[in-house]
Order: sequence, then structure tokens, then C-alpha cells
Amino acid sequence: MEGKGFFLVGLLLFSIAAISTAKNSPKGSPKLFVFGDSYVDTGNWPRASGGSMERTLWQNNISRGVFPSWKNDSLTVQIDQFEQLLKENVYSRQCDLEYSSSVALVSSGPNDYTFYSVAKKGSKDGLPAFTKGLVKQLAADLQRINRLGVKKVVVATLPVIGCLPLHTIPPNSYQNCDEESNKNARIHNKLLLKAVKKLNTDDGKKSTFVVLDLYNAMVSAIDQFRKRAANTEYKNPLQPCCSKIVDFKCLAEGVCPNPKSSFFFDLAHPSDNGWNAIFSFLQCSLNKDLRV
Repeated sequence: MEGKGFFLVGLLLFSIAAISTAKNSPKGSPKLFVFGDSYVDTGNWPRASGGSMERTLWQNNISRGVFPSWKNDSLTVQIDQFEQLLKENVYSRQCDLEYSSSVALVSSGPNDYTFYSVAKKGSKDGLPAFTKGLVKQLAADLQRINRLGVKKVVVATLPVIGCLPLHTIPPNSYQNCDEESNKNARIHNKLLLKAVKKLNTDDGKKSTFVVLDLYNAMVSAIDQFRKRAANTEYKNPLQPCCSKIVDFKCLAEGVCPNPKSSFFFDLAHPSDNGWNAIFSFLQCSLNKDLRV
């Protein structure tokens, strides 16, 4: 179902790789714990599904960021909820985390920058300090998840923010990426890589924390779509499928005739087709890095 697909496919691609660790799991199925924003949201909070792969989400609205945002929630709040469930023995540290192939996926950050520029009216001069503080807090959150018992913690980089339909130049033209926003995303991601490297060094295992390079995978996928633009099956990758969005929801009459020809479903999220393309550039690194 388009409109939900950008959530479900994002989880699916991560689940496929995580399932590959099941052979090494001493007991039970691997556990995937998902924290963050709308890129990993299935619309349910919390939700757990059984079978060969179990995943649980701590996400209940699209404004989740590392820092408190519009609704005063944050990634820290999600981790608090996770810790409370451990205290209540909904999940067992020993069986569900330590003795299984437990993996956490964290996707957070874009909403913080939107909140900084729109709600806080942050200045360009203040952005470097904001980014540094944001990555520092994100690293602390990743470390906390690990200390609660999750064996492998994977964090996604910022996507190629300047190429999201929301940020194209001129506004609403869907023609050119905002290279200034992309530059800021790369600075964030560089600091994140450095922070994760330090976490692994301090941990001693050097592979507990993993960075999922969503930025470059998305760049490659968009470039791939551009090369296929001559084929009538494809369209401008920066033009979203949905043309009518109210309160962050796509109205049925706004959905394009052929959603499968789009890379983005709405102003910020890839479509099913887009996620599949992104996954094709992530699969190799996922299979390599998710050994627990």
C-alpha cells in the first residue's frame, strides 16, 4: 500500500539483513528494536510481531527528533519507554537481548533541523554548534541503548535532505536539489561517523555500533532514476507522487496514477519503489555489518 510503503519497506530491508544473524542466535529469533522518526514508522506504537523475526517500534508521531521538538518528545523519551518495558519484564535483558541476536535501528535527525530552522528560527551562524550538540546527544543515546543490553546498534545517517521534494530549488519546482542543505547533511554525517568510531573504540569491540549510509545510498538511487528518465515508465525522481497533503497525510485524490513510477511518495519520504532502489545500494553493507 503506497503511503505506508515508505515505512514498511524501510523496516523490511533492515529485517532481511537482521534475519541473516539468526543462525548465530543461541536462543530464539533475532530481535529488532526500532527507534526514531517517520522513516521507520509503521503507524503503530508500540507494535511487536512474532515469527522468524521480531521487531518492536518506539515511535508514535512524525515529529520525533533527537532533541524535544513540536510535541516535546525526543529519542530520549523513546529510550525511556524501552527501559521501562525492561523493568516491567515485557522484555528480558537476558533472553531477548543478551542471549539473542538483538539489533537496534535508530533513524533520527532530519526533524531536529526542520525544528531548528522553522520553529526556533535558528541562524546559519548557529548551525555548526547546533549540529555538534545534536550529534553528541545522539551518540549518548546510542550508547545508552547498548548499555540497556542491545548487542548491535545501527544508526542511519541523515538522508540527502536537499533533494527531498520539500527542499527543491526553486520551491515546489522539483528540479534542483538544495546543495546548501546537502552540505549541512554531509557535515552532520561526518561528525556522526567520528562519534560512532569513538564509541566502538571505547567499547573495545570496534563493531558494536554501525553507521547505515542512507545519504549516499539515496544519492545513488536518485542518480539511477535520473538515468532512466528517458523511459516513460519513470518520471522526475524529485517530483513526489502525492500532490495533496493535509496534516502530513496524503489525500486519496492526490495520489498519482502510477505510484510505482515515483521515487518519492510525498514531500519527504521515498515510495515503495524508492526504498527498493535505496535498498539495492545498502544490501551489501547491511549483510556485512550486521553480524552480532
